[in-house]
Amino acid sequence: MKHVLTVALGDSTVLVDFLARRLEVAPIVASGWIARGAVEVNRRRADGHSPLELGARVMVRAPHGERVGTRLEPAPPLVEVFRDQHLLVIAKPVGMVSQADKTNLLSVETLARRRDPTARAVHRIDRDASGLVLLALDGETHARAQAAFASNAARRHYLALSSSHVSAPLEISLRIARDRRDTRRRVAMPASAPGGQAALTRILASRSVGDACGLLVAIDTGRTHQIRVHLASQGHPLVGDTLYGGAPAPRLMLHAWRLALDHPVTGQPLALVAPPPAELAPFVDLRE
Repeated sequence: MKHVLTVALGDSTVLVDFLARRLEVAPIVASGWIARGAVEVNRRRADGHSPLELGARVMVRAPHGERVGTRLEPAPPLVEVFRDQHLLVIAKPVGMVSQADKTNLLSVETLARRRDPTARAVHRIDRDASGLVLLALDGETHARAQAAFASNAARRHYLALSSSHVSAPLEISLRIARDRRDTRRRVAMPASAPGGQAALTRILASRSVGDACGLLVAIDTGRTHQIRVHLASQGHPLVGDTLYGGAPAPRLMLHAWRLALDHPVTGQPLALVAPPPAELAPFVDLRE
């Protein structure tokens, strides 16, 4: 089966990554195609070492019997919250990553690229969380949007359900690092610790319901598992977060609810909301 692709703005310049994302196959499959001479770049056999240039023509002759993209079928529809010529905002479902990696080929970004080949995620939320993910549709917009997130000009609010009562307001400023004993996990470290990355989580409001507690959370940084690790470190793991000691539930009770920022191109204020799951809906009236 032959596939002809054009390198667009926002695509990876690494051939293996480019093929894996655009054709939705595992990187090891893409590497095999290159090794067998099944890939050409601008009509010349590709060696996989030279970086791809914008506008390059990539042709793939997938060997007989290797079907492209089958690991992503069937793909769930993406729920669009906002779209214009520069930005796309998706309400991500639970269980989907924001960007593809070696073990998760199905992602918000790869599905968005089926319609918008230059779509590129500006930030990520946890695979097991739901809610808003912002994508840029061109390189300049992506750079400006990332700068807004880095400077905390993009205001992010989450709804969460803790396994125990949390007194609000509460600020948690602890560094976050990989857990050396378990690569799936992160650990919280003192703000003065030399390792890890600085992280700040603010619990703005809370409401107890039985043994659980609904939370309105703001993050000023976006570290992997940040809200989950910070709350677990204070003895308040999230419901459904068994990785960090939370009570079992059908899903992780964490939802990226609101995103507010000035449009990176037009400057107009954007206030975006992803309706929460039923379990978190009673807490949408929590106020700072």
